[in-house]
Amino acid sequence: MLNMKNSLHSLKLGNQKNFYHFVKWRLTRKEPKWPKIIKEPNQYDIPPNTVDGDSFRVSMVGHSTLLIQTHGLNILTDPIWSDRARAPSS
Repeated sequence: MLNMKNSLHSLKLGNQKNFYHFVKWRLTRKEPKWPKIIKEPNQYDIPPNTVDGDSFRVSMVGHSTLLIQTHGLNILTDPIWSDRARAPSS
């Protein structure tokens, strides 16, 4: 059985603000301005053409793409979890 004394409906914040205060804050707050220029990082990982021997190197190329280098092989991963790439359907 749900104990209303400890439930979310009776949750009290330390400063006693309610939903009205939240809505008022969301409607009247001033958004911070975005910077005009966003500086790129000065460092980039530039992998070698190949990695020989027992060495192993992994470089992140993008969101989920990795370059794996070992034993003179370059393996580029780009996972797609279906038979073909397509837009998600609803």
